[in-house]
Amino acid sequence: MKSDSLSRGSIIYSIVLIMLISVSCSVAITTEATPTIVPTSTPERLMLIGGEIDPCLLINSEEVETVLGVKVSSEKIFLDYMPSCKYFSTTNNQPVLLFVSAVTDVSIKKADQPWLKEGNVPISAMEAYERERMIMLMRSEFYKFKDLDNLGDQAFLYGTISSVISVLRNNIFYQFTGRTDHGVDHDTLLKLIRIGLERMP
Repeated sequence: MKSDSLSRGSIIYSIVLIMLISVSCSVAITTEATPTIVPTSTPERLMLIGGEIDPCLLINSEEVETVLGVKVSSEKIFLDYMPSCKYFSTTNNQPVLLFVSAVTDVSIKKADQPWLKEGNVPISAMEAYERERMIMLMRSEFYKFKDLDNLGDQAFLYGTISSVISVLRNNIFYQFTGRTDHGVDHDTLLKLIRIGLERMP
């Protein structure tokens, strides 16, 4: 009786072991067949420094390279009043592929532009986002405006020559601009934004 239960137990143990081995093998095969384009570890949230964010820290060059499939370099610039990061190909003609911007209340105050004020008071980053959205909505036929879900608190896209996705998250206005003539379309931007979302404060 005791030997029967022992042999029954060893049979069950063997079956479970075989099942576990086969499952782990199939997982390994699936993982190899489907390479991931997102970081393997969860990135740390960025902190505001002096009320601003370094946009080049939202998505690093290696992550952009993985998504776009080309070698890139990056540098900090200003697009109008927007602190931005420019990503460009390291090939001979060095075309610009992507801009990532991060606008805070402090950014707008430092820009000190009359169109970013109500009277003498600077508007907020949220108001800048809402103004941009309203302008593009009014020109929606030309710019192919569309509201987006599941990105930050609010988001919208538009584009003609470039693809642009604007995201509002925790009162910070982010803008991602891709050169469609270099293969950075809306879908590609969305892949990059989802990486950046993991780091947004």
